[in-house]
Amino acid sequence: MISKIIQYRYDNPHDTLQQIGDAFNVSSPYIHRVLKENNIPTLRAKRQKGVKHCLVCREISTTRVHKGSCHFKYYNLKVNCNYCTIPFYRKRSQIVQKYNEGYKNIYCSPKCFHNHISEVGFK
Repeated sequence: MISKIIQYRYDNPHDTLQQIGDAFNVSSPYIHRVLKENNIPTLRAKRQKGVKHCLVCREISTTRVHKGSCHFKYYNLKVNCNYCTIPFYRKRSQIVQKYNEGYKNIYCSPKCFHNHISEVGFK
């Protein structure tokens, strides 16, 4: 029976001592003693939560995005000015904030904003 308990522990490392005891109709202190006498860890293995992937390169990561180029690409978006069409970088948070406020156009500078307003007219 002891060899079956040991084999059960190796086959089911995530089960608690109580769950192992219920499988063999014995108490959890008995399971603990058997495992200790045979130098087998009594703590169960923790289940890993969902594996995260970097939002830019899709590689396995512990954070939302990797440091370095992935971090820059995620938090700094390349956009084009709606007036002069020059590409430039703008922080993701600024774009989201302005969009939530109702702004639909992105400008590289206040000068482009005012030039575009004066051309199309402010309504």
